[in-house]
Amino acid sequence: PRIRRQLPTGTILEIGPGQGRWTHFLLPYCERLVLVDISHRCIEVCRDRFGKAAVECHVGDGRTLSFQEDESVDFVFSFESLVHTEILDLTSYLKEVARVLKPKGRAFLHHSNLGHYPRYYGLVNGIPGSLRTTLQGRGVLDFDGWRALSVSAEKVRRSAEQEQLTVHSQELVPWGGKRLIDCFTSLGKGTAAETKV
Repeated sequence: PRIRRQLPTGTILEIGPGQGRWTHFLLPYCERLVLVDISHRCIEVCRDRFGKAAVECHVGDGRTLSFQEDESVDFVFSFESLVHTEILDLTSYLKEVARVLKPKGRAFLHHSNLGHYPRYYGLVNGIPGSLRTTLQGRGVLDFDGWRALSVSAEKVRRSAEQEQLTVHSQELVPWGGKRLIDCFTSLGKGTAAETKV
């Protein structure tokens, strides 16, 4: 439901598809699907799995989309991948997203909000490993889910706006604990009126 207004569309670029967990849902809703992942193995699996469809697969560097032409993508999608990406690399991706999106293109990015809780997770990570694991297992302490500690929703918003991207919404969600450590950011090119949700 969070992306249904963007579909169907012409070209979708998926960042971090892994082995295609979400890719097969996107495929019927576009004319062209471009995948990029830093894992050679994941890209090999996607080539085998989707090779006969209109899918292009690329091994990326975790920062850029250099294989993609300017203003050539209608929709950029990433789920359960960029949560591990630190702010410097995520900012680089936002710059690239601004470059590859068509004038009224949109993006849906799932990323970390762990940076909103630096003090809490600093204290949690200071607890000895076995005790921390026990307390997390009992639900006393929240687990960080290997999220990027340097990233918060606010930092992503500011970085996107620096690239002249309009942030339409940011939805904060918990991921296996009480704290809202994940964020779904919907953004696009153009003004809010031009790319109304």
